Amino acid sequence: MIPAQEAAGESAMMGRQDRDQRQLFYEFSLDEMIPTDHLLRRIYVFATTALADLHHQLKAFYSDIGRPR
Repeated sequence: MIPAQEAAGESAMMGRQDRDQRQLFYEFSLDEMIPTDHLLRRIYVFATTALADLHHQLKAFYSDIGRPR
């Protein structure tokens, strides 16, 4: 019988990976990608204000202890 790591070669999924895995992840900042004068920034201010008000209006329907049954 062939051991699992030997059969899988370098791509074994179990165990600790010794190789650098930064290539699998990347950083992305939406704030850095949208220019300061873009329309989305003006919409964001309006949307967050409207949604905050909506959340406040619906607060009575939320459960204090979690999801209702």
